[in-house]
Amino acid sequence: MRQNTFEQTPTTTNDGLAVRSLERDLFDAVTDESFELRYRPLYDRRSGELAGVDAHLSWQHRQLGVVPPRTFWPIAEATGMVIPMGDWVLWQACLQLAAWTEDELRVQASISVSAQHLVATAFLATVADAIETSGIDPGQLCLVLTGTIDIDDCARVESLLGALRAYGIGVEHDAGDRRVETDPAGLLTGDEILARRTASDR
Repeated sequence: MRQNTFEQTPTTTNDGLAVRSLERDLFDAVTDESFELRYRPLYDRRSGELAGVDAHLSWQHRQLGVVPPRTFWPIAEATGMVIPMGDWVLWQACLQLAAWTEDELRVQASISVSAQHLVATAFLATVADAIETSGIDPGQLCLVLTGTIDIDDCARVESLLGALRAYGIGVEHDAGDRRVETDPAGLLTGDEILARRTASDR
């Protein structure tokens, strides 16, 4: 049975009380970690083997059901919650990559990173800490930069991206924003990814 999905309608968009209520719920979700990281598998066209995954944040609201990123991510960026949420995604992805590696599944995970998160003071330290603590190879991580870059931050962003590449981390730019355009129904859990090692398993 398909899960209920909350979509922001014109009524809720124009209702300040509803938006503020969702902000409070999002803050609670950040503090109690009621998110889940799900993945889209990427297969090698020649071998059919699982080569990588795209990581996506999923929010199962206790009353509204699944709240899609297109609804909660703009709120996260407007309130600054995008930084702790992004840190959580980074850590969970690294820990999942480490778990897969232990099960002899070595893949690369692509993670969307907003420009706002990238220029946060502790971003590089957080990335290094997550990689070193989990024990993964830096090359197993690919950070996909999304969102608008403030013109005043351009030089700093390029410097940060250069530091990430020098560390061995993959870096890409996303002209759109696949994080908010993805259908949650098509994503898999970490355990489901492990069970689908090859395209023939689909």
